[in-house]
Amino acid sequence: MPSTLRLFISYAREDEKIADAVRAALTKALPTPLAFVDMDKYTIDVGADFAADIQDKLDKAHVLVIVYTGRAKQSFGYTGQELGYFRSQKKIVPVVDDIPRKIVSVFLGEPPPSTSNINGVGIKISQADLDQSEEEYRKSLQIGHDHAFVQFLKQMQSIVEDIWRKEQYPGRAPTEERDPVECARSMYLEIFKSLKSGVDLSRSTRPQRQLTIATTDADLQAYLPDLPPTAVMSPGEVGGAMAIFGLPEAPMTWSEFGTQTERRKYGSVWRDAIRAVAVSSIPDQVSVDNGQIIFSHDDGELYRIILTSALRYFDGRREFKLYFVEGLRRTDFGTEETSLLLKGLELVCRYRFMFLEPDSPFVQESIEVAQPERLFELAASALRELDWMKRDARDARLDDTAVWARLIGGYGLIKKMGAAYYPHEKEVRELAIAIHRTKSGCGDLVELRARLAKAVGDLGQATDALNKAFMVRMMERLQHYVEEQSRQPEPATA
Repeated sequence: MPSTLRLFISYAREDEKIADAVRAALTKALPTPLAFVDMDKYTIDVGADFAADIQDKLDKAHVLVIVYTGRAKQSFGYTGQELGYFRSQKKIVPVVDDIPRKIVSVFLGEPPPSTSNINGVGIKISQADLDQSEEEYRKSLQIGHDHAFVQFLKQMQSIVEDIWRKEQYPGRAPTEERDPVECARSMYLEIFKSLKSGVDLSRSTRPQRQLTIATTDADLQAYLPDLPPTAVMSPGEVGGAMAIFGLPEAPMTWSEFGTQTERRKYGSVWRDAIRAVAVSSIPDQVSVDNGQIIFSHDDGELYRIILTSALRYFDGRREFKLYFVEGLRRTDFGTEETSLLLKGLELVCRYRFMFLEPDSPFVQESIEVAQPERLFELAASALRELDWMKRDARDARLDDTAVWARLIGGYGLIKKMGAAYYPHEKEVRELAIAIHRTKSGCGDLVELRARLAKAVGDLGQATDALNKAFMVRMMERLQHYVEEQSRQPEPATA
């Protein structure tokens, strides 16, 4: 068989268009059958053993061309495997058909770390170049015979000419009409067009702060409705979320996050909010809790937490992707006392609508007859509603007993409500959590349903009269305010 110069192009799928441009330049500069440029997407047959076929091609290759752009790679790293295999074969067989084997990297920006000790070919297309139109760039493009890629093409052409002479082919040398400068120029133009159609990361922003929580199905089911201590929280590459909590932008486990935020003012609120948003998608559902709002560690910003995706992999891994979007602060108008009064009245009414009115799904009778699927949903909803009330009370400063005392005229009723509410609320929470955990085989659902129904009933009985007393006091205060305003003199008219 006549000798043939064989080049194999190794690339990541993300760099395919750049690799295509390199292959086109090599093919244009090197005539067949004296040279053959191999690239898997063109030369590997359907149904072939992919790894074995690539190894066979690398065994025959004289030159391994590595295309590298430095961009983050999402696909599996065949490039590293191909380089490692070729290096090992090159040591065993350094010369094939009297042609020394070599590795050449063609890269944008910095050379790949794996070939930093080898003199490669740098492709320089700057931000200023990409700001030009295609026609402007074409006119400004200057490539001479001393360009590194042109020199590489000349080396390959020289090998082809040696093969042509050795095989005694008739006629003129086949490379005479193949201008390496023009081949390099064509490659640059194709790479320019590819980069021009990409994202300009230097001028792109992602206003949302991002956080990914990674865990497994097994761990998640064991700890629902909480997150597993081993779940890993990773800030986004652009706009990480850890700064919100006053923490460095670095991955940490859920347990480490709890330890580092335990003594922070909003530590428990942050953990409750993140947990509530992430696990609200379990079981796999579209209707999730995207209503959690938190303050930053310095009280400077308000953020809404949004679950953008909840991914489950076939191997049992789970990923929750969260965005933290700056929230709009509602401006209170008028007097502070009136604003607090209306917010307090809203909270008191919401509590009544949830636990004390017969049409609510959370009353004792409704829970007693709930089917298992419905019971899971009720337990999750109850936890979510309790969290929302706690959050809204905190945001309105209604977690301060002194503020409530101003609204209802003293501490006596507040003390009674606290003594009646908190023990029963704690029991309702614990039972709702236990119902979640029956999905992993822990606990008897029938018994838990009965206990939750009784706990909700006890909560209602303990707080019904006190809730009404709160409403009466606040309505009286509001009526007093209206009467005071009506006694104010009318403003003088001109």
